[in-house]
Amino acid sequence: EEDPLNTLRKRAQAAETQISGKLQEAAQTAAASAAQTLQAGNRKEALRLFDLAVKANASDQNVVDQRDKLRQQIVADCRSLYQKGIVHVELGQSDLAHKAFQQVIDTGIPGEDYYERAVRKLKGATQ
Repeated sequence: EEDPLNTLRKRAQAAETQISGKLQEAAQTAAASAAQTLQAGNRKEALRLFDLAVKANASDQNVVDQRDKLRQQIVADCRSLYQKGIVHVELGQSDLAHKAFQQVIDTGIPGEDYYERAVRKLKGATQ
């Protein structure tokens, strides 16, 4: 007589293997799309795609590293743009400050520190 528990366990293992394979495939597709998107110059969308790839397969250290490096580049650029905006504020150049803060929002990552600071600066300027 066949053990129903053993049969269930075998089916679960087969399903796990199949799901794992599909996740790895999805991760590779997302990472390839991210690389193309990055090459086309859209860093924000590339980061979103790298995030998807990492969610699908967090064990791919190469993709994790690429995502982290891109995130660091975006944050560094936002820091620079934000500081530029602050200088314009101090010089009384509100139009140029607004433009710099808007660039932070356009290129930045929602939730990231400089992104949120730029949002607050722009909201403060319109009130």
